[in-house]
Amino acid sequence: MYCQNRWGIKPANIRLVEYNLLSDQKAEFTITEGEIEDTTSRIKGSVADMRSLLLDVDNNIPKDEKFFKRIEDDRIRDKCNFKKICDL
Repeated sequence: MYCQNRWGIKPANIRLVEYNLLSDQKAEFTITEGEIEDTTSRIKGSVADMRSLLLDVDNNIPKDEKFFKRIEDDRIRDKCNFKKICDL
């Protein structure tokens, strides 16, 4: 997305390379305009969701705790950096 926005590079000219150091394997991918648009939409939606939980966006002040729903799925909770807060 950055390449396209910054330099106007078309998706057909962008090559994505994933390199796994542990297994010493490389995988290459291409991306379409639609995938870039979908990703941009998901990012914007995620930002909007996070901002909606702020009482004061400019000062990063959250709304009351009751606006934050607790995730009960342990598979998701195990990866959360803030689970200690939920366990209080």
